[in-house]
Amino acid sequence: MESGQIIRLHARSKIALSLAKEALVSAGGVSSSTGFLFPLHPRSVEREHQKAKELWLPVEETVVELAAPRHPHADHSPQEKSSFNASLYFQSLESDFLGQAVLFAQRIPSTVHIVDRLAGLSADSIGIVAVAAQQTSGKGRTGNVWESPLGCAMFSFPLTIPLSSKLGQGLTFVQHLVATACVLGVRNTPGFEDVDLRIKWPNDILTSDKIKVGGVLVTSSIFRDKATCNVGKDRQASRQTVRQTDR
Repeated sequence: MESGQIIRLHARSKIALSLAKEALVSAGGVSSSTGFLFPLHPRSVEREHQKAKELWLPVEETVVELAAPRHPHADHSPQEKSSFNASLYFQSLESDFLGQAVLFAQRIPSTVHIVDRLAGLSADSIGIVAVAAQQTSGKGRTGNVWESPLGCAMFSFPLTIPLSSKLGQGLTFVQHLVATACVLGVRNTPGFEDVDLRIKWPNDILTSDKIKVGGVLVTSSIFRDKATCNVGKDRQASRQTVRQTDR
C-alpha cells in the first residue's frame, strides 16, 4: 500500500457522519494515536493481518457543504483531477437512502473488502457506499482478480433485504436490477441518450460492438429472516480494457 493513502468519509450531514463512524467501529475500525484507522483486509484473514500495518488506512471525516460546490469543469491540480468530487456527488444524488455516506480511497485492493466488513451492520441503514479511483485486486466471478486503470467508476455497497419481501423471494434479480440501473443511469445522462449499451447475462455490460465496459458482482448470505447482499459494480470510462490477473 502506498504511503500517504487515506480513506475519506464523506457524509451529507453530521448525523449521517456519526452513524457511518459507528458502523466503521463495529466493522473493526480503531482509534490510535494517529487518528481513526480502518482495515482493508476481509474478516476471513483477520488473524493473518492483525499486525500488517499496510492493510490499515487512516480515515478522514468530512461533512459535505452543498452551498457553494465546486464547478465540475473547474480547473484543478493534477492530484484533484483523480479525486472524488463529493460536492458534485451529493448535488447529483437523488436517493433518500443509498449513498448518504461515502467511503472514498484513491487506490485500494478492492471496495468489496470494505463492504464485506460492513455487511449485516447498520451501514446499510444509512446507505454507505465504498468508492475507489483504482483497484489493484478487484473481485470478479469465479475467483477472478483484476486491476483497473484510472477512469473507471467502481463502487460497492451492502444491502439488507427482508426475505418476506418480493425482492427477498427473488434475490437472483438483484444483480440484474443493478446492471439495468447502471445502463439507465448512463442513458438518462444528457449527451449520452444514444449510447447503445447491452446487458449480457448474468452480469456484464457491453457496447453494441460487444466490448465489455462494466460488470456487476453480488454475493449474499442469509441469517434468520433477512438476506445480506454485497453489491459491487465497475464501469470503464473508455474503451481501455482492464487487465485480468487471474482468469
